[in-house]
Amino acid sequence: MLSENVLEELLRATPMREHLVREAWASLTTESRLQIIQTIANQLFGTIPDWLAMLAIDDHAPIVRYWAARSTYIMKPATENASDAFKFLHASTDAERQLYEKAKGDSSELVRICADRGETLSYRTLAGEPQFRRLAFLRSLSTPDVRSFFEWLGRAIDEGVPDAELTECATEFLALPEVLRALERNPDDFPDGGDAYAAGKAIRAGWDVVKLGGPALQRQLAFVLPTRMGLVTIGIDELAAMPSEVVATLPWRTDELREINELVAMMRAHPERFPDEAVKSLTSADNVYLPSGDALVDGRSRNAVDRSRATLDTLIRLKEKVTALASQLELMQQELSSRKGGLFSR
Repeated sequence: MLSENVLEELLRATPMREHLVREAWASLTTESRLQIIQTIANQLFGTIPDWLAMLAIDDHAPIVRYWAARSTYIMKPATENASDAFKFLHASTDAERQLYEKAKGDSSELVRICADRGETLSYRTLAGEPQFRRLAFLRSLSTPDVRSFFEWLGRAIDEGVPDAELTECATEFLALPEVLRALERNPDDFPDGGDAYAAGKAIRAGWDVVKLGGPALQRQLAFVLPTRMGLVTIGIDELAAMPSEVVATLPWRTDELREINELVAMMRAHPERFPDEAVKSLTSADNVYLPSGDALVDGRSRNAVDRSRATLDTLIRLKEKVTALASQLELMQQELSSRKGGLFSR
């Protein structure tokens, strides 16, 4: 890996950057080439320039070719018999045509998938694709649109895509940094009315999927979707009418959303209005005996997370060990201080 100083000097956004990268490329490791591609992509809002894409698409390492291809807009050139009226939509340079041909014929399916984006691989065709191609498509989205994804989930449910596969797709999409930022946005911070409307429609689409999905997808979305965003609020009455799997999940959320807190209060006050499964889940959440707020979060997360449970348990046990070691260290320091005090008091 390149040091911060070398990376800054090499990738400073000036006309010399291309010359320096080309000069260094042959002597760089795979890790350093990935580092360069990712750094420039971060500088250019998720994309890389054509010269870097062409440099990387010939790399011996498939992961380098993929890293470059997913950060490049690879467009299929216009065919000879294309209508003259629409040729401008597919106009491309020689470099862009070469990039398409190289990516389309690459030995790595990940690289070929990047060439298929927008042509044969899109939300229109995704339900009928193998799961690997779905996941690769979602991971490579440079500007993920939350509403489009949730609307696709709804169509995929209707088309019979298995619950486990859709849950994996949701896991992949929801982990994208841009999606995380969108879901964690301040629900009232929308100075633009159009933005507030669009964000609300996206959240509405997500909760519509929650009502229709299989149990695994329901649990996953119910644990992460905001209940209020922009112009849309998922109120207590709508939450109470959700499927039992969803209502049973909500008491384990730890983000203190107002609407969910109101639902939990209603469940405590009127348990007879709710399915037994949901009431038992609330009782389990309330009876978790943990000494601190952090531990409560850990305990609830154990019960809420499905696919990452083993990893989560390992991390929590590690944190518990660190806490125990810190306590032991504090006791040793106190004992040492006491002994020093005894020495000087003689």
